[in-house]
Amino acid sequence: MGAFTGFLMVAGVMTLFGGALALGLTFLHSMQGDAWAPMSTGAFVTHYGVNLGVEDLFGWFGWGVIYQAIMDVPLYRSLVILGILIIVLALVTRSMSRED
Repeated sequence: MGAFTGFLMVAGVMTLFGGALALGLTFLHSMQGDAWAPMSTGAFVTHYGVNLGVEDLFGWFGWGVIYQAIMDVPLYRSLVILGILIIVLALVTRSMSRED
């Protein structure tokens, strides 16, 4: 396994663990009786002051609806989907390097 494939596998697994952690924290807050809904991805990104600056780019291509849908999804769901996509990318990269 190459270094890039290994890096992608580790990043994917860590992203999946991050999604599980976000889901666990959501569960713990709900068990405490807090009126706390799962944090959306957009609220998480803006809470930490990260400006992705891609909203206009998606708007230019006509994909603004996709961007808004991703930002409205709960954080744990988007992390799990991102982790799975990274792992699939690692497996595809690994199979492409074997063909050479």
